[in-house]
Amino acid sequence: MIQDTDKLIIAEYHEGFAAGIAKMWNLSRDSWGGDTSVMTEEQVKTKEANNGNITLYLALDGEEVVGYCGLSEYKEDGGSLYIPLLNVRPDYHGRKIGKMLVLKALQKTIELGWPRLDLYTWPGNVKAVPLYKKCGFFWEDRDDTTHLMNFIPAVHQTPLLKPILEKLDWYSSSLRDIDVKPDGIKENGFTFYEYKWQSGEASARVRFERTGRNQFNRNK
Repeated sequence: MIQDTDKLIIAEYHEGFAAGIAKMWNLSRDSWGGDTSVMTEEQVKTKEANNGNITLYLALDGEEVVGYCGLSEYKEDGGSLYIPLLNVRPDYHGRKIGKMLVLKALQKTIELGWPRLDLYTWPGNVKAVPLYKKCGFFWEDRDDTTHLMNFIPAVHQTPLLKPILEKLDWYSSSLRDIDVKPDGIKENGFTFYEYKWQSGEASARVRFERTGRNQFNRNK
C-alpha cells in the first residue's frame, strides 16, 4: 500500500527498495555517530528478511528512500508494539517526514488492535522528543534508558471516547504542553500520563497509570 503525502509518499518495504535503503543509510552515517562502514543492497535484503518487523514503512521522494520506520512486536512488555528504528536522511530533516512515519506506524497499531506503541531513543537525542510527544508519546522517567509510550491506540479502543473522537482530531486538538523532560503526574504514589483535548465545545481528558497502564476517562 502506498500513501500520497504532498510530494513525498509513504510505502511499505519490498526488496526493490533495498538499494535505496542502502543509499539512505550511507548518507545518514554522520547522524549515527559517523560510522565509516558502507551498507550494500544485499546487506539490506538480508537484514530486512530477518529483522522480525510486522511491517516497515519508507518515505520516498521519487526513487529516493529518505525515511525509514520499522514496526515490531514489543517483547519486553506485553500488549504493545514498538518502533525499533526510525531514520530520516539528513538532507531531508525539517520536512516533517519523521512525523509522517510515526503517525503511519501509530495508525497501523490502531488498525491491528494493539493498545500501545513504544519506542526508545538515546538521551542526547532531545531534538526528537517534541516530535514524539506531539505524536502522543510520553517520556517515562527512568534512569536506565529513554523509553517513550503512546496510549493513543487504547484511546481509540475505548467505547466511551468514540463519540468524542468523531468531533475532534486528537493530534491538532491536543492541549498538552510539550516539554523536553520526562513526563508524569505523581499522585499518592502513582504516576499518571494525561491527554487533554479541546475543539469547540467538545473536550476530553484521559489518564493512564504507569505501572498498571490503567486508564481513567472524563469527557463531555
